[in-house]
Amino acid sequence: MKRTLCGAIGCAVMALWVFSAWSQDEVMQLKGDGTKPMERPAVSFPHEKHAALMECSRCHHDYDAYGVNKGSEGRRCAECHGDGTANPIPLQRAYHEQCLSCHERLNARQGTALPVLCGQCHVR
Repeated sequence: MKRTLCGAIGCAVMALWVFSAWSQDEVMQLKGDGTKPMERPAVSFPHEKHAALMECSRCHHDYDAYGVNKGSEGRRCAECHGDGTANPIPLQRAYHEQCLSCHERLNARQGTALPVLCGQCHVR
C-alpha cells in the first residue's frame, strides 16, 4: 500500500514537472554582438510570447530593393545588424528602435504598461 502511494505521488510530481517545463515560455537573452562591452545587463526576451502575438516578419525582416519585407525568419539580429556588416543600423539601435517603438505604440493605443524605460528591460 505504501509503495503504491509513493509511486502514485512520484508519477504525479513527474507529470507536474513535465507539464510546467512545456508550459514555460522560451526566454532568450538579447545581448550585444560581443564586439564591445555592454553598459547594462542583457534583456530577457520572452520570444514565444511575442511570436504568438505578431507575425515573425515584424522583427525578422529583410527588405528587397523595392522596400518589400521578404522576412528573414530564423536569423539572429546580429547577423545583419552586428559590427562588420553592411547594414548602417547598428545592433543596439535596431533593438531599441524595434522594441521601444512597438511598446510605445501599444501603450498609446491600448493603454498597456509595456516596458519603455532602460531599467524595465535591462534588469540588474
